[in-house]
Amino acid sequence: MGVDDFITYVTLRRASFVHYRLPSLQSLTVFPFRPHTAFTTYVSPSKHLSYWCRPHTSNATLPVLFLHGIGAGLRTYSGFLRDVVEKDVANDGQTGIIAIEIMPISMRITRGALPRREMLAELLSILVHHRWDKFVVAAHSYGTILATHLLQIPETRDRVSSMLLIDPVTVAIHWGGVPYNFLYRPPRMASEWQLHYFASTDMGVAHALTRRFDWSENVLWKDEMRGRRITVVLGGKDIILDSHAVRKYLMDDPELDAEFVDSRSYSVERSDSKKSRDMRLVWYDHCNHAGMFDTAIDWEPLVDELLRHCSIVKPD
Repeated sequence: MGVDDFITYVTLRRASFVHYRLPSLQSLTVFPFRPHTAFTTYVSPSKHLSYWCRPHTSNATLPVLFLHGIGAGLRTYSGFLRDVVEKDVANDGQTGIIAIEIMPISMRITRGALPRREMLAELLSILVHHRWDKFVVAAHSYGTILATHLLQIPETRDRVSSMLLIDPVTVAIHWGGVPYNFLYRPPRMASEWQLHYFASTDMGVAHALTRRFDWSENVLWKDEMRGRRITVVLGGKDIILDSHAVRKYLMDDPELDAEFVDSRSYSVERSDSKKSRDMRLVWYDHCNHAGMFDTAIDWEPLVDELLRHCSIVKPD
């Protein structure tokens, strides 16, 4: 994990991000120790959340709040975030990005995951500190649960302009298959053993999902999705989420009026944001859970889709 931290640090620093560390004493609650935190002068306004920030200076685009999933933290997404910066569509400054570091689900020895109310308060303190009144949420897997929570309280609900939800477990978590596949299914295939060893049985992850998890608070109901600009991204070979069932669940709802886009022909099929529908489903037929972050070719459509959301001009 120390090597992962170093690679993430180098990649994001080159992409013009700065790190906001925890207060000094709080930094000691994360193991292994993170050397780069000793050299940054920026301190997080949150007591429990560190993050990487690219300052927002554009008036023509909206900034991005990025919420990662269970795994190695931001290491999985550092190349994706770098490419978002490189293809930034802002022409009067730069599009800001805040990428939250959620240590309890990042294979670290640290304090337990925050309860829902405390987590929302910490996120809100960061948003207020940077004066973000309107922003786009981009979230993956576990991060989509936090994105759902943002829609449940008035302090943040109206700040969310649109959402990019990748492998959104929150859409189908009330069906029961997601917690079973992640926590209780006996592993058989290589990918299932990898999930079991590196994620399901990790101390922090297990605590977060068995002691800090209430499915009734974590569901993103269709009523909350209607009328919002949302892109849902699914992998056809997902071993955690029944992506085919979720695809049918969303595409068959006439009120959502979802637009289907195949990732392999995304550049051909994508349309101007003013003409596209509120709901869009991007389908990766060849990808497992988080597989779209494996290569630059795979995450390129996600970069374009996120920047499409950001390019919507903020209302007066």
